[in-house]
Amino acid sequence: SQSRTRTFSRHARRRHSVLGGSCLGHYLGIDPGRTGGAVLVNNAGTVCWCLEWTPNRNGAFRVRSKARAVDHIDSLLNVMFRICELTDEYTRNVEVVAIEQLYIPPRKNRAFLRCVESRGVLAEVVGILKPATYAEPTPLQWRKAMLGTGVRNRKQAKACALRVVSKVKGITLPQSDHVAEAYCIAQYGRRFVVRHS
Repeated sequence: SQSRTRTFSRHARRRHSVLGGSCLGHYLGIDPGRTGGAVLVNNAGTVCWCLEWTPNRNGAFRVRSKARAVDHIDSLLNVMFRICELTDEYTRNVEVVAIEQLYIPPRKNRAFLRCVESRGVLAEVVGILKPATYAEPTPLQWRKAMLGTGVRNRKQAKACALRVVSKVKGITLPQSDHVAEAYCIAQYGRRFVVRHS
């Protein structure tokens, strides 16, 4: 399937940029789902922060921004609000929010319902941050652009992404494959989405 890219009007972009924060564009990448990661990079590609979340058995989420700094957040929606709060601490000028396109199973089983839930809460991030451009690259698109054509499956992609972030300053969770993929998605948004939108 093709990626989806939506560009907001110049008026909306101007109105958002005068609210304050950094004058340089920032790029948010999200590896979505009930287990996922998010990374914000600035215009130079430097990491501002990274975040990983995993579900607990009680329905809440275990959220980490550093290896030993763990928060417990009651819902996936509030995890998304945490992402918006962290972003707002650095900038109110978000050039691109890039979120890997979710695969939604065709049957209405538990996996289907979880994917629908994830997609709904991800929309909150876009609505709050109001990026100049919102993109949903497919896994194949961002992997080919950032990891090369030799990556043929999900396992290889995770391993390659982990190797990439092992050399990146500012990644405080270097063992998290979700953070690693979110970093690659953020860099995909910085290097390719604006250029082609």
